[in-house]
Amino acid sequence: MNIKLLVENLEFSYQSVPVLSGMCMDVPKGSLVSILGPNGSGKSTFLKCVDRILKPQKGVILIDSEDVLSLGRMNLAKKISYVPQSSVRVFPHSVFDVILMGRRPHLGWM
Repeated sequence: MNIKLLVENLEFSYQSVPVLSGMCMDVPKGSLVSILGPNGSGKSTFLKCVDRILKPQKGVILIDSEDVLSLGRMNLAKKISYVPQSSVRVFPHSVFDVILMGRRPHLGWM
């Protein structure tokens, strides 16, 4: 699935510490993008804002011309997903299990 991502004037702060300020990005359908930067520069924060894990204080994030804030959780999950670098594992899971979890919005549990 090819999606278009458009980010305009994105701003996010952890309490009073600004992390993202005036960030803009236009990623055409079918593009491959790498986000590079030193530790603590806001890469993961940006991705969490796009996936609505964090709510930015300002800005617009559009996926296929739809505002991520207006998309339902399942519809957003059909377009994008976020896999953290590390997490506390409640149960052991294989790579296959993690990938299968990402298919849940398309398949349902039944």
